[in-house]
Parts: sequence; C-alpha cells; structure tokens
Amino acid sequence: MPPRPARPRSRPRARRRPRGLERLPVTIRYGVPLLLVGGGAGFGYSEWAASRAEVSVVSTGGAPVVAAHLEFFAFDESVAAASPSARLGQARVTEGAGLVGRELVPGEALVRVRADGFGVGYVLARSGAAVTCALGPPVELSGLVMGPDQRGVFGAKVLALGGGAHGVVLAEAETNRAGTYRLAGLSSSLPSIHARVLAPGFAVAEQLQWFDQEQEPIELVATQPVTGRVLGLRETKPDWLSVQAMSVPGVQAQLGPDGSFTLLHLPPAPTTVRLLVAGLPEGWTHRQVTARAGDDEVEIQVERAASVEGVVVDLATGTGIAGASVRHEHGPNGVQVATCDGSGVFRIGRLPSGLVEVQAIVRRSKAKGRGRARPTWHGGAARLDLAEGEELSGVAIEMTP
Repeated sequence: MPPRPARPRSRPRARRRPRGLERLPVTIRYGVPLLLVGGGAGFGYSEWAASRAEVSVVSTGGAPVVAAHLEFFAFDESVAAASPSARLGQARVTEGAGLVGRELVPGEALVRVRADGFGVGYVLARSGAAVTCALGPPVELSGLVMGPDQRGVFGAKVLALGGGAHGVVLAEAETNRAGTYRLAGLSSSLPSIHARVLAPGFAVAEQLQWFDQEQEPIELVATQPVTGRVLGLRETKPDWLSVQAMSVPGVQAQLGPDGSFTLLHLPPAPTTVRLLVAGLPEGWTHRQVTARAGDDEVEIQVERAASVEGVVVDLATGTGIAGASVRHEHGPNGVQVATCDGSGVFRIGRLPSGLVEVQAIVRRSKAKGRGRARPTWHGGAARLDLAEGEELSGVAIEMTP
C-alpha cells in the first residue's frame, strides 16, 4: 500500500484584537450594562414613589389598625381658599398602611381617618412621604355658645375642624336651648380641635380648643347679611360658583340661578371685607369688590381677563431684575402673583378691564457692620388702562435701587 501523503500544516489563525467592552475584565464588562439597566429602573421607581403618599393607621398603642376608611380633602391655606376644604376622594386601608396617588394627594392633602372602635382623627399627607395617623378611643368635647346678652344661643351649628381654620370637619353638633353643645366621636389622640360656630344673625366665631383644658364660652356678635348679584356670567353656569369673604374662612354662599347671593356671618360693620367669586375658569376674572355687613345689591362683574407681559427694570443699571415678584389685587384669587425670570421678564393674568395697578417688589440684602446683612424691600408700580381680554406686552415697571 503506497504511503499516505503528508497533510500540509495549516497556518495558525491570527488572534483577533479585542474591541470595545471586550477589553474590559469580565466583571466590569457585564456589570456596566447591568448597572445602567438597574440605575434606569431605580430612577423610574423613584419617580413612581415620588408620586405616591403612604398613609399608615395605628392605635395609640402602636398596633396597626386592620381596616380604616380614609377621606382626602384639598389642603389650601390661602386667603381665597374655601373652608371646609373640597373633598378629593376616598380609600381603604386593610393592612394598616396603603399607598395613594396624586389624584388623592396632589402634593398635599388632609386625610380624615375613621375606623370601627376608634374616634375620628386626621393627618396631613404629602406626595413622596409616609405619614402615620394614631387613633384612640372616641371621646367628646363640650362647651357653651353665648350671645351678646351673655345668654345661651339656641340652634347654633358647631364644627370641629382638624388642621386649623382651613381644615377638615371631624365632628358637628348643634347647641341646645341652654346654648351647650357636645362634639362626640373624636379620637382621644387629638391634642386640640379648631371650633367654628355659625348661628343665624351672628358673625362667624372661631376658637382653638384643647382637650386637657376647660373650654371658655364662645361669644357671638350680632351682624347682618350682604346681598348681591354676580353679573356677566355668560358661558359659566352659576351653580359652579360661590361668593367667598376673603380671609374670613367659613363665610361663603352658592349662587342662585340668576347669579344672586346672600352672604351670612360676616364680621359686623364697620369691618370691610373683599368678596371673591370662587370657581371661575381660567381666562375669567372680576374687579376688586368690597362690602360691609348690611350692604344690599352688591354687584360683581365677571369678564374675560386681560394679561400683561413686561420687564421689571432697575433704574440704576437699566437691567432686568431676576426673581422680582409682580402682583395685582383683583380676581378670584384675591391676589394674583407672578415671578420674573432671570432677565426680569414677567407675565401676569386675570386682570380686569379699566384702570389697574400692577406692582413689583424685590427683597435685597444690605451689609450692616461685622458682615451682617439687613434685608430691605424695593418696589415699583405701573398704572395701566386695559380693555376686556386684552393681551398687553412691552410694559416696563421701574424700580429704584
């Protein structure tokens, strides 16, 4: 058998040079993408967690309350806020704690908490944070409502508010013929409540009441109603709107079908209050209107809002003032405020027609010996004649240094 020819020797393959991530050690090579993926997931979770509020309900002894009913209310302490607050919705806690979204806690919300066997309590919830409401056994708070003649007032409504004058109603009672009341079913864990009294023919009365102290009588002052009408509603339905007394929580009235209103419980004359039309949609406003108890046929004219765009200028340098505050005192918010951007430019809306004043103010610090700074306020104003719905630009508000 002839010999088998020798197999030719193959050339060795050239080693391929590593590229990109292949140059890295294995632990780093595979760890980097995992870290990136994990970091993205973490960012997404952080965003999700920041939009949620966690509410826990426990007994005063610290044990979780298995079944609790939560009601959420808007938290607004501004001069134009309604009181009691508007209800946002409800939820149930079945395992002692629960997460809720922005539809119930849009930043902040007051939460009224109820559970079988406990008194009612409340807590302030914030998005992205966890809060705990401790509930105790139900207790009651009693007191006396008196008129100017030092006699008890019959038929007065007494509200127990949690969270202050703009808080949530925890209990409600009515005075008997002797003028006394009993607010029952409150949680023993509450240190105090804010009491509000509304009685026909009297101004609203408020009192902070502590559970561990004897309650002073709540004294009422006689007053008269204010009647009037909101004009120019056009596209806005009256039943969506109310008239409120600015900075007097609890004094508000729904509009009738013709825009009429009767406002009760105002402070007595000669005190003057501003009236606000609450519930107006964006793009609508009204001029500043004031009234005193006993006034009749008060008219509030609603109209399409004007807007102004301009710049706040430092007279010393001729440059715009960043962060200056621009404001006017008209419209449903009582005070409308805008903040200048980095160039001093501002845009502010909800202005009524006619002659109006737009003010600007800025806080500065001035050195005052030994390195201490003394804050000073500087201001300026522009007086404008606006048409209904006008969009005015190029306004300059000059401010002295």
